[in-house]
Amino acid sequence: KFKKRHGLKEHKSHGKIGSVPTTAVGEMQEVVTTARPYKEDDNFNIDETGLLEMGYLKGLGDKSRIWLALCTNASGSYKFKPWLIGKSKIPRALKEVIITALGAVWRASKKAWMNGEIFEEWLQTF
Repeated sequence: KFKKRHGLKEHKSHGKIGSVPTTAVGEMQEVVTTARPYKEDDNFNIDETGLLEMGYLKGLGDKSRIWLALCTNASGSYKFKPWLIGKSKIPRALKEVIITALGAVWRASKKAWMNGEIFEEWLQTF
């Protein structure tokens, strides 16, 4: 009766969000509490995501996995150059493109993922 009276419904989480442990909510609250005393300009976040999949760019072949790492501060006043991470040192599909002229950084790793060496190099630019 309470839920009906207040227009509340119970939703079951599916997919990725359904697999998040309930302890993650408390852990995230700790992060928020820890970050609260800092200015938004001093609070940074980096995240990475898959950029391309097979067949999107002609010529990538089996080296089609490209990851994109992006970082900005909470206020949005400072954005780092995007870092593209692929398997090859010079991607065939982008050989005519000067990546640095686009304001990006290209790095290669065996599995086209951010690894410790690349992340440490990224931190040095911080």
